[in-house]
Amino acid sequence: NSRINLNDGYVEVFKNKCWKAEGCVAYLVTIENKRILHTADSAEFSDHIKSIKEKIDLCFIACFESNFNDYSEFLRIIHPKVTIPYHFNYEKEEEAKKLIEHLIHNGINSKFLAIGEEFEI
Repeated sequence: NSRINLNDGYVEVFKNKCWKAEGCVAYLVTIENKRILHTADSAEFSDHIKSIKEKIDLCFIACFESNFNDYSEFLRIIHPKVTIPYHFNYEKEEEAKKLIEHLIHNGINSKFLAIGEEFEI
């Protein structure tokens, strides 16, 4: 994987598998001892990204209902402290809320973040 160094941290770039994409990457941002994973449109997660062993404070995950089980399986492997769904139409936020219910039912801490809402990790 590639690495981008920042003044107070770094970004790791992981090859990943995304919906309808020939090439796809995920980003793991580490700054001030906080680790944030952005998984892109992934539903099938690469072995490389599944092998992350260090803590994940926050994970952004796509929100396609047909992949809810894939998301929960992946999240049980990496154990993020909290997961926030994204990549859904905010006029149809019910899909994101369904994903949150699914994740919580599967023992994964998840939160809906409305536009303009702040969240501290």
